[in-house]
Amino acid sequence: MTGYIEPMVGRYVHVDIDGESVCALFGVDAATEVCAQHALQAAGAIEGVITDVNNRLGRQKRDRLKISVVVHSGRAAVGEIGTSVPPAMLAIGEAADIASEMRKLAGDRDRAFAISE
Repeated sequence: MTGYIEPMVGRYVHVDIDGESVCALFGVDAATEVCAQHALQAAGAIEGVITDVNNRLGRQKRDRLKISVVVHSGRAAVGEIGTSVPPAMLAIGEAADIASEMRKLAGDRDRAFAISE
């Protein structure tokens, strides 16, 4: 999945991919005025990639990959942790907590997108 996701969002964000989710932090190294636009563009591109992967694999409806994309904005403390190359990045604070809760709710409710105001 990394090969699909990073080209779409890597110009704007730091991407952290674990076994279940992708966390993309927009605005770490870019002007904040365009971050929401970049996040929404990436969300649309990710949906297109998931559709393409499902079509290429010929997955039946019950076996298709599903996504829940959450877009939320706010302030967070962001920093590098660990000694890996490239370094892992961590965001903490209320905005990160809200985004995490939105991700859980979107997944539980089988929603493809959740965007906060």
